[in-house]
Amino acid sequence: DTLEVHVYTGADGSFDYYEDDGDTYAFQQGASVERKFSILGNSLEVSAAQGGYLSRYKHWNIYFHGVKPESVKVWHLWLLCLSIQAEST
Repeated sequence: DTLEVHVYTGADGSFDYYEDDGDTYAFQQGASVERKFSILGNSLEVSAAQGGYLSRYKHWNIYFHGVKPESVKVWHLWLLCLSIQAEST
């Protein structure tokens, strides 16, 4: 499975991403994962996963809107299958 994240420029901010299996109550025993996404200008920082759930997403596509492709920066330590695309409009 692929997770798609769209980043629109114009304001700095952050959000917390949460994932669990969506079917059971296993999250009550820690079977969930959280990551913090922080956006500052044309930079996106994705924190390391916190929690005991192995994400079903093996690939991530991150789309930046409203920026020049050469100006995009993504900071991460753990994303192995990452695709980044940017478009200036």
